[in-house]
Amino acid sequence: MKAYIVGVGMTRFEKPETRDWSYGGMVRQAGTAALEDAGVRYDQVEQVPVGYCFQPSTAGQRAVYGLGLTGVPVYNVNNNCATGSTALMLARQFVAGGGSDCVLAVGFEKMARGSLGRSGGSGATSRPRPSPGTTGSWPPPTASPTPRPPPRSSATRPASTWSGTGPHPHSSRPSEPRTTGTR
Repeated sequence: MKAYIVGVGMTRFEKPETRDWSYGGMVRQAGTAALEDAGVRYDQVEQVPVGYCFQPSTAGQRAVYGLGLTGVPVYNVNNNCATGSTALMLARQFVAGGGSDCVLAVGFEKMARGSLGRSGGSGATSRPRPSPGTTGSWPPPTASPTPRPPPRSSATRPASTWSGTGPHPHSSRPSEPRTTGTR
């Protein structure tokens, strides 16, 4: 089944911290505009993937409450810089896979002033910054790597005794003709 985008809505892009509004307000404004553009009522929506990064785990549910409480599944999506496209991809998969006829994908975020500047990163306070002198990679480097067992030499490897005909030495099945090397 093919999937189409039939309606679009968005809020005005604001400078960080210049407007005090909730995520629910953002979603209500953009979601209502998208539904009106598509000529669809919210009670016709069957699933809602919601993309965001710096909020608690169920912020998607809270944000779509302003559109209506219809009991549809709301999926919270966080994929860092690809969050919006991942929410849209999920909406497409729900329709193309035949699981839904009408899906609403939404996304929201508020950035702190200077979050892309010299503060080095998102500006979010919910995640610790890497310690000085580290690269920020995960897992963090350890003082000594976990030792690996020494490689087995050919002298310590068990020799293969099966020629490919007759029963395999570890098989309990009766003998049957086989081609060498296959079973």
